[in-house]
Amino acid sequence: FAKMTCLTRASGPGKVVPLRRLDGQERQTHPNPTREHPWIARRAPPTTIENDWLTDEAFTAAFAEVVGIKVAEAAELFDFRYNEDWRQLKEAPGSKQPMKRGGQDYHIPVGCKRFAVKVRGKYDGGDNTWMRMEDSAWAVAY
Repeated sequence: FAKMTCLTRASGPGKVVPLRRLDGQERQTHPNPTREHPWIARRAPPTTIENDWLTDEAFTAAFAEVVGIKVAEAAELFDFRYNEDWRQLKEAPGSKQPMKRGGQDYHIPVGCKRFAVKVRGKYDGGDNTWMRMEDSAWAVAY
């Protein structure tokens, strides 16, 4: 799943986009250009909840209070670019075939919202291999 994407950095903080293979004339060959890209098909759609109380700021404040720390800047702890909101889903995209994360079956947690903790480059000497989606990687927890 992660190997189907790349991070662009043309300007700003960057954006995750699905990878596509092109031939010599810039025509898409893989995945099948007549079908939806597998990454898009399995990705949870962004939700819009009117007057949503569970904002990045509210989560940061609640987290800091519970953990008992002062957070000057939320960006110190969290990378909100990778948040995902599955609260309004009835069924997870791709739920018929669960993904594997750290060698364990991974089902999208329908009804939950994920806040991404900023950990890239902070552990294993910046190696980040533990963050991959292979069997040897770290399993995801909610």
